[in-house]
Order: sequence, then C-alpha cells, then structure tokens
Amino acid sequence: MQRKKLEKHWFKHDISASSDNKIAELEMNHGFVGYAIYFKLIEQLYLNNGKLEYNNVKIAWRLRAPDDKETLQMISSVIEDFGLFEFDKTKTIFHSPRALSGLEEILSKSKKAKDSALKRHNKKDEIVQENTDLPF
Repeated sequence: MQRKKLEKHWFKHDISASSDNKIAELEMNHGFVGYAIYFKLIEQLYLNNGKLEYNNVKIAWRLRAPDDKETLQMISSVIEDFGLFEFDKTKTIFHSPRALSGLEEILSKSKKAKDSALKRHNKKDEIVQENTDLPF
C-alpha cells in the first residue's frame, strides 16, 4: 500500500496499552516522554512497511526530537531495553511484531475492499453488456 494511503489510516491503540508490563516498565524508566517515543516509533513503523533502520540520529529526525545525547540514549533504550521491538540478524533494522500484525490487517482489509469493488464493477459491466444484447 502506498505511504500516502497509509497516512490516512489509523492503528489500534489498546485502551489498556499502559497496563502492559513492558509499557509499564518503559513508563517507569522514561515517563511520558518514553511512552511518546514508543508510540511515535510505532507510527513510523506503520508508515515504513513495518521496519526502520536503527540509526538514532535519523530516528530523532523522524520523531522531530532533538538529537542531543540524552534524547538519543532514550531512543536507544526505548528500542532495546523493554522487549517491545525485534531486530534483524545484523541489528541494523528493527520492527514491532504488533505493528507488523496491524499493518497486515490494514493491508488485508484494503485488499478485500478493492476485490469487492472490482467485483461490483465487473457485475455492472455484465449487466450493461446483457442490456446491450437485447433485441429491442
């Protein structure tokens, strides 16, 4: 799905997200700022096919956060210390299984909607074709 289309989508934010043990630990260590960084990372993952390059300076820029030492360390901690994200073998790309699942759900619904629209369109074409074949 194109990034432009995804920008108009939303993702589920569980009403009990802050009750999750990993999120609670994140909040205990980094407060609301850590919580905000986490959800901004999730947004970016949705917009980038579920994966991001693990480069703190680029991530800070994406999050519109300062790239000072403290912020960069907090971004690293949010990504690495709470089990909320997973990495590729080289540890240069990270993702969230939850975001990948949500993205898959969005794409699946979009495909079903597209298929239904095509089916309706084809049915209309068939009806028009049948009506043009009538002798009167």
